[in-house]
Amino acid sequence: MAKHRLEKAFAPGEMDFYYLDILKHRNLSNHIASDLDVWHESPQIIVIKNEESVYDESHSGIRMEYISAHASVS
Repeated sequence: MAKHRLEKAFAPGEMDFYYLDILKHRNLSNHIASDLDVWHESPQIIVIKNEESVYDESHSGIRMEYISAHASVS
């Protein structure tokens, strides 16, 4: 549901989006959560800027307007 909601929304042009299938790539998912010091959840969005997590959210909190608000975070 969260992925579908994001696919229908207008994405900020200055951001790249990547989808990680955690069922197929659980080790990578765990590595990302550890490196970025975020609690692993599914579904989850993580906004990364300068190699740091500046925002993460899961489930019904995953909304493009929230992600867009962090697009220009320095």
